[in-house]
Amino acid sequence: MMNANDAKAEWKSVCRLSKRLNESKDCAVIAVAIATGVNYMSVHCLMTSKGRKPRKSTLNTITYATLKHFGFRGEKVSYRSKTVRTLEREFKNRPGTYLVWVRGHVFALKEGHILDWTKGRQHRIKRVERIRSIYDAKAAAATSD
Repeated sequence: MMNANDAKAEWKSVCRLSKRLNESKDCAVIAVAIATGVNYMSVHCLMTSKGRKPRKSTLNTITYATLKHFGFRGEKVSYRSKTVRTLEREFKNRPGTYLVWVRGHVFALKEGHILDWTKGRQHRIKRVERIRSIYDAKAAAATSD
C-alpha cells in the first residue's frame, strides 16, 4: 500500500515534467500518467497527437482514447461523497486507482491518496471511475469460460 509521502512525491515528479514543458491546464495528462503508471511525456505526446492543444484543457474523448491506447479503461463506481474532502475520507482504505472529475478538472486517486492540488478542498465531485487494465478483464473472461 502506498503511503502519503510516496503519493506526494509521485505527483510532484509528474508536475516537474509539466513545468519543464511550460504546460498548464494539463490535469488530464497528469491524471492519466499517474493512474496508468505511464511516463508523463508519453501520455503528453499521445494526447497531443490525438488533438490536445498545448496549454488548453483536454476533451474527455481524448482522455478515454489515451487510456484505451495504453490498455486501460474506466469503470464508473458509486460513491456517497459530495466533495473532494469527503471523498478522500470515503476512499481512504479502498484499494485501486481512480480518476475523479470535478467541474473543469480531473485528478487521480491512488490507493486512497489524492494526488492533486485539490486534496482537502470543497470541489464538488461529478464522476469517479476505477481504472483497470483491459488485459485483466480479458484474462478473467477467458478463465471463466
